[in-house]
Amino acid sequence: MAQFFVVIHNQAKYQNRYDGLTTRFETASTRLEAVMKEIHLKQMQRADYEAFLAAFEKLPDQVTEFELGAWYSLADHITVYGRKDIRVTFKNGQEISS
Repeated sequence: MAQFFVVIHNQAKYQNRYDGLTTRFETASTRLEAVMKEIHLKQMQRADYEAFLAAFEKLPDQVTEFELGAWYSLADHITVYGRKDIRVTFKNGQEISS
């Protein structure tokens, strides 16, 4: 014949333990989400750098004339602060100024 045992738990202790575990889970979950976003951002940056390097490697040793395709593949944006302060920012993050 099977015997059954009844174990009575202290509800206050159980609730405290449950609350502690829930807090730990929520903290870990929030941190995981932040890390996943950071990984995604780094993967996107890596893809951008690889595309930049691939376009850069295709360029000849000396550029003798302006090529629109090369410009689009290398330059990210130009910022004009004034007549004598123009800056070109490339897709790899490098910036040159006039």
